[in-house]
Amino acid sequence: MYYLCLVMLMLVGTTAYAQVEYKVEMMNDSTYQVVLRPIVDWEGPKGMTASAQITMLVPTGGFKLENLQNITGDWTNNSNIIAPKENPEFDYVTVGLVSLATRDIVYKAGEEIVLFSFENGGTCTGAIELMKADDPFLPPNSHNTNVGNQITTLGSGNINAWTGSYEEGTANCEDLKERE
Repeated sequence: MYYLCLVMLMLVGTTAYAQVEYKVEMMNDSTYQVVLRPIVDWEGPKGMTASAQITMLVPTGGFKLENLQNITGDWTNNSNIIAPKENPEFDYVTVGLVSLATRDIVYKAGEEIVLFSFENGGTCTGAIELMKADDPFLPPNSHNTNVGNQITTLGSGNINAWTGSYEEGTANCEDLKERE
């Protein structure tokens, strides 16, 4: 019984530290990229990514995601919700991993991995940020849509390993205008 409890504690301890962060940043050529940074190493089967989703917020008024380029994994723009009543000053842009059960993403603690890039084919409305864990538009919502940030891996115990965003404020098209 003692050994069974010890093994269970070890498994729970491993899962408790299984964390992944995301950021969205603007590059000098006015493209954006979404980056993943693990806090742990997952190798072999633990490095299998079962599913992932990223929801970004942009001030409403003309942003249009275009030219989505897959860099690590196969991603698609799942939905765009314009100014929902729960948070009418923002539009919600959700991109999901299509290549489920993939080993494309390598999990090395502290090493950034670019997942995909995209362009704004509309107008600059301000900074793009990742949806927060306490956002008012989280499900259930007025559009009955699945929004939020998520990444599930075998290393995380097959539960959501996303812990939050880092380096917020690095994806503002207004900053690029000032540099020109």
